[in-house]
Amino acid sequence: MTPAFEFGPVTEADFDELVALRIAVMRASLERLGRFDPQRAVQRFRSTFRPADTRRILVGGEAAGCVGYWPEADGDGEAMRVEHFYLAERFQRLGLGSAVLRRLFDEAPPQATRFRVGALRDSDANHFYLRQGFMKVSEDDWDIAYERPRLPAPVPMLTGGCLCGAVRYAARPTHHDGYYCHCRMCQLAFGNTRAAFINLRKDEVRWTAGTPRFYASSKFARRGFCADCGTPLSFEYLGSERMDLSVGSLDDPAAITPTTHFAVESRIANWHGDDGLRGQRLDEHAALTERWKSAYGDGVEPGVAAARGTAAGQR
Repeated sequence: MTPAFEFGPVTEADFDELVALRIAVMRASLERLGRFDPQRAVQRFRSTFRPADTRRILVGGEAAGCVGYWPEADGDGEAMRVEHFYLAERFQRLGLGSAVLRRLFDEAPPQATRFRVGALRDSDANHFYLRQGFMKVSEDDWDIAYERPRLPAPVPMLTGGCLCGAVRYAARPTHHDGYYCHCRMCQLAFGNTRAAFINLRKDEVRWTAGTPRFYASSKFARRGFCADCGTPLSFEYLGSERMDLSVGSLDDPAAITPTTHFAVESRIANWHGDDGLRGQRLDEHAALTERWKSAYGDGVEPGVAAARGTAAGQR
């Protein structure tokens, strides 16, 4: 599940903390190149550090990384420079990097025609930027420069529905990133070894034929399904502005790209192949852990046993 995030301000006083993050993130790549030098890393960061144009990336109030973002004018119009984009190790491969870039792309001023970024040779960042639509424009012995044109076209609409066709929906998301949930509750709800979802805002979804029936699977969440054929369609937390749609109910499930695995402590090993995607345990998701504690008490063991005591009376 891609974590929700927000941007926070950066000041000159944050320099030491952010350069330490840069060194930690880039160390392995620099050592492979035989170029790891902490003093040089500090100098390079200082030479392009612009506090007013740099943001903290915060997840649940916790510092997850940073990114610089500012305009660069030249003879071909205006470009937006992405600089010093670093995520702490435990926040990588969760889809967060893609989500941050999408936010920056959306914030670009109307006159911006493209985006620029640079990456160290042989670092994982090169593969990441290529997946985000950047193209190599130049390189030297150590670094590669990339550009990505601004893409005016919106993300295509998604449509889907249940097996019998009684319930249909349409969605206009801002992304096509999905995730796998391995929690035991989703396994039972789907009758499968895992569930595949795309998370989006509720106002991006409309039911175009029929409406789902909802099952209160816990005190704080409900699952939508077709009352006639039983197809699992949705999941949402009560009071949330967001929801999940089941990838399998889409007319074109291949339109969604999986980015992460959630609740990996319940993953069924002999039904899982290593796909290189980052995994997150349920107890590492602070906001969800708090939901369980608020609903069932501090000593709760999140999962089926805790929920079954109340779910039957909420159907």
